[in-house]
Amino acid sequence: MPWCPNCKNEFQEGIEICSDCKIELVDELPKEEEFIPFFQSEQKSVAIKLLKFFEYSKLKSKIVFIEENATYVLYIPIEQQKQAKKLYQAFYFVERELQVNKASNSASTSTAVDNINEADDDNDQGQESYD
Repeated sequence: MPWCPNCKNEFQEGIEICSDCKIELVDELPKEEEFIPFFQSEQKSVAIKLLKFFEYSKLKSKIVFIEENATYVLYIPIEQQKQAKKLYQAFYFVERELQVNKASNSASTSTAVDNINEADDDNDQGQESYD
């Protein structure tokens, strides 16, 4: 029996074009990849960032929101688990470095602001009032 590769509907013998999708039917549907959970986060932005990194690295992945525990789960094809682990390790180290740099820049900025405020306070105390 012929199948539509797009909508996955089965047709009677002799039909060659899907009536809904208007594409050529095939004898067998391709086997769908089995996806497994790989990563989860409560922050959607983190899950999306990893998904985009995987896509950039030519690794298929998808995100599913799990309402029960309010987490975003990133799924990967089971046969690409080894590649995903390597890519995740690189992603993790880069993200950790960014967080460390962000924290040190934030601390440096607040220290500089504190120093400026202290200098302003010193200048204010040294000024005399002429009334």
